[in-house]
Amino acid sequence: MRSPRSKRFGECAHCGPTTTACRAWARSAGPSGSVWAAARRPSPCARRRRCGPAPPSAPWPRWWKTGPSAVPTRSASCAGARRPSKNSMAGLLDLWKRFGAGVGLEIRGEDLLAVAIKSRPAGVTVLGSLRIEGFREIPAAEWGRRYQAFLNEHALGHLAATVCLPRKELVVRQLRLPPMPEKERAAAVRYQLDGLHPYGDVEVCFAHAALGETGKDRPTTMAVAIAPREKVDAWADLFQEAGVAVSAFTVSEATLYAALRMRPEAPKQPLLAVDAESDALLIYGESAARPLLTAEFPLRSAPPSRVLQLVLSDLRVAPDAAVGLAVFGPEASAAAEELAQTSPALEPRAVEELFPAPLAAPEEFRLREDLRGLAVALEAACPGVGWRANLLPVERRSKDSRWRLAPTAALLFLLLLLGAGFLIRPWIQDGAYAEALQQRIAKYEETVALVRNAKMSAEDAQRKLEILRGLGRRTQRDLEIFSELSEKLPNSAWLTQLQIGDEGVQLNGEAQAAADLLKTLNESGRLEKARFTTSLRKLETGEGFQIAAERRAPTAPAAPAGPGGAPAAANPQPSPAQPPAAQAPAPAAPEAAQPAGAEPAAAPAAEEAQ
Repeated sequence: MRSPRSKRFGECAHCGPTTTACRAWARSAGPSGSVWAAARRPSPCARRRRCGPAPPSAPWPRWWKTGPSAVPTRSASCAGARRPSKNSMAGLLDLWKRFGAGVGLEIRGEDLLAVAIKSRPAGVTVLGSLRIEGFREIPAAEWGRRYQAFLNEHALGHLAATVCLPRKELVVRQLRLPPMPEKERAAAVRYQLDGLHPYGDVEVCFAHAALGETGKDRPTTMAVAIAPREKVDAWADLFQEAGVAVSAFTVSEATLYAALRMRPEAPKQPLLAVDAESDALLIYGESAARPLLTAEFPLRSAPPSRVLQLVLSDLRVAPDAAVGLAVFGPEASAAAEELAQTSPALEPRAVEELFPAPLAAPEEFRLREDLRGLAVALEAACPGVGWRANLLPVERRSKDSRWRLAPTAALLFLLLLLGAGFLIRPWIQDGAYAEALQQRIAKYEETVALVRNAKMSAEDAQRKLEILRGLGRRTQRDLEIFSELSEKLPNSAWLTQLQIGDEGVQLNGEAQAAADLLKTLNESGRLEKARFTTSLRKLETGEGFQIAAERRAPTAPAAPAGPGGAPAAANPQPSPAQPPAAQAPAPAAPEAAQPAGAEPAAAPAAEEAQ
């Protein structure tokens, strides 16, 4: 919740400079014009409790380097709510939606009220207002000339007006749609249209808008405005006869919805806005459970207190929740006090607390009485903020004059030229620099090619040398494995086949106890993970086996310590070569068990190793 502005610049709007540190900070904050310096250095309580004056980000985003020398800050209370940043893309889009100028026409009984405004992110300025009393009895051409003179006085003759139709001539309904894509909502509303209005088979004009957050994965609450086509055509013919260019026919609910969202902060829900007329109450409400509540109660049917009790029950708020109540309209002064005493849950609020108060307005304009006319003008100036609900048929809508966009288009064109120049200049400079570099590179291409060829030849020779060294080391390691097998295998085992590969060895043969060979191989210095690849075969002289084992990763020997404890710098000498495996005696096998024509076990292994 945003607290009211402090009386003294630098004070925390919630707790004030109550401590010594805060009072010292308030004295050092300087005069009220030193906004930018003081905003950068928050008070001690602001650093401790996240309150105090917020940086003056509006109406200028922080990345704008220029701004007025003195801008009143907005204080943030200790409740923790913060003003939305204008640096984000969503904030910039929201600022852009608040630019515009428009003219709104409100039909209230026998009078026609025209309000012309100019909207900016800093606020709304009412340029002028014109009230035509009894316009229904005056020839259309006569009051049309008065209206045109009013537009020319404020240099707004190029604008088409937005007209708020009388609430008694239309209905506004709320429709709940299941999750669906946005492009299918219009068809869903049209499908249920006949059950939303009481006009029977009469041709109608309707417009719809989504309320709150929307998405194809969540239900959507739609507001649907419906009016008989006959009434819409009658009003369109009347304004055409008067020579008034009209771009849209809207409804009062849409205008109030747009006006509530023209303030920098979101509207404080739940709320009720009551338009008090002499014979009826027009009520607009919002809450978390009820995005839209609209009703019209004639005073002859029920007293105002009873009307508000019914509305509060329909608003679906918690019993202890406070509901903001703002009363406006011609009879607002007489009805406000009586309506506020209806229920203790009602919290009277000034119109300026919920709706944007004009920065400047003519003397004849009164915000409380003419709020609906201001809301219509706001929707005309900033259509992106409201519903964009238009009951006027497309073929009868007038467009704003495009000449009003000529200055903006010219400035935008110049800005695009400057931007294109800033974008193209680095490319031109980079192209010239690249061309100069290419000329320098061409001078040294031949030398670079020779160096590259020499480097490639050296790398090729080094690669071949590594291959030869690897082959030499491979032969030595194979002989070491062969020699170790000759030493480790018991005399009761003899081999019929020995295969030495890159990953390990495979032994085929016979032994009296083949299971003991696995332990022998795992305890060797060059083999590990020995396992049987097939099941053992029972033979007359023992067991037939087939064993596979992997090479053990070689471990580098520790370098001997040099003088003073430093490791020796010399390369470690290779371990002495084992005696050739071909010279190791092969384990003898019993003559009776050796089949005829079989060779000694060592001979096939030696041939395989060679």
